[in-house]
Amino acid sequence: MYLDAVNYSTDTEVGEAAAVGRRRSEVFARWRDWPPSQISHHGEICCETAREWLVGMDFSELNGAALTSGPRWLRSRYKWGASSFPIHWCDAVKRKTLDCGTLAAFTHEIFASRGVTSYRVQMVQRFSADSARQWNCSWSESGGPLSWIDGDLIYHEGNAIPVPNAGGHARIVSHLHAAKDPSGSNGNGHKPGGKVIDFEPHRPLLNCQHVSDGREAQGLTTVAHPGAPIAVWDSSAGWWCDPCLTDGYGAIVALRISGDQGGPSFHWGRHLLRPNEWIGIG
Repeated sequence: MYLDAVNYSTDTEVGEAAAVGRRRSEVFARWRDWPPSQISHHGEICCETAREWLVGMDFSELNGAALTSGPRWLRSRYKWGASSFPIHWCDAVKRKTLDCGTLAAFTHEIFASRGVTSYRVQMVQRFSADSARQWNCSWSESGGPLSWIDGDLIYHEGNAIPVPNAGGHARIVSHLHAAKDPSGSNGNGHKPGGKVIDFEPHRPLLNCQHVSDGREAQGLTTVAHPGAPIAVWDSSAGWWCDPCLTDGYGAIVALRISGDQGGPSFHWGRHLLRPNEWIGIG
């Protein structure tokens, strides 16, 4: 009887683990073959001038801050919303509304101009059916595509940069509550209500299980990891994403980082990410 119970328990655990694996792969199935969004170039002075304007604008807005600072000025200048593709540089910089892919492409160019290595990030986030319906309505009215929404899941794009410190670690500190909500009053679909992460590049990486909400955590231990540590930036929101938030409203449940094929893995919080491979983390 006891042995039967053990075998049943073991078989159940294996079955549950397999089910979790299937669920994690299913969340990104719809967008598995999507490439990161790209901004087209006419090969003329119009697009080159627009690209140089973006770089110059960022230099002015950076104003001597750390090169690894996220370009938050993009969030204040451009409203998040539908963009039509293909989109060219000379058109994109003049738009008042841009989608996450175009903003991520802008950010990639900005980090490159600063001399900071940058990787494109594709994400799947979980929100709510009500939010999805509201986004469906607003994007339908503007003529935007709706293939980025699937039930309570959405496709999203961002950026990742290596954490630049000699010890190979980064410190992630939760310091402000915020979340994405289509009813936000700031014009780009974001308002207080979740968690924002900022990273300090000269301190050790904290185990996500110990990070407290909205407070400086005390008595935390440094943990070493096999992958190259990165921080993930969300240009649409204007914040560093929280690697600990894998459940609840706005949680990232899967992501893929573009990198050299066969290159080293990346480490984001507790998550080990292989380049160019979708990983379910929710």
